[in-house]
Amino acid sequence: MSTVQLSDFQIELFSTLHGDAPLTAIVPVASINNHMPQDEPLPYIYAHLSNAADWSCKDLVGFDVDVVLDVWTENHGDLQLLQIQALLMTLLNRNTFTLPTGQNVLLQHSASFFLREDDQTHHLSATFRALLTNTA
Repeated sequence: MSTVQLSDFQIELFSTLHGDAPLTAIVPVASINNHMPQDEPLPYIYAHLSNAADWSCKDLVGFDVDVVLDVWTENHGDLQLLQIQALLMTLLNRNTFTLPTGQNVLLQHSASFFLREDDQTHHLSATFRALLTNTA
């Protein structure tokens, strides 16, 4: 029985985000990262894993992890933020894919919230729960 590889999952997640033409038309690939921006132009997506839990048992290897996507925009009003949220929902919610090491991944949207930090910058935090299991 192979082990769950969170690094493989993270690579697949970024490949999915970077490979989506409608998303990258709004947020350039260079602005979709797993680290906080330093003087990067907005919009920006900071994608990271959180609350990881191993739930493996005798017959199955599995992991439960939250994927958090923090999005910042700098447009007047929330329209651009709502457009990005819709693209992320289409791209990730209820998406299933298989990692090279054999794990299946199911993503399920679990929460979103908006925070207006000033009169122009807008922040969305969207969380997707990812369940990783071995196929063999």
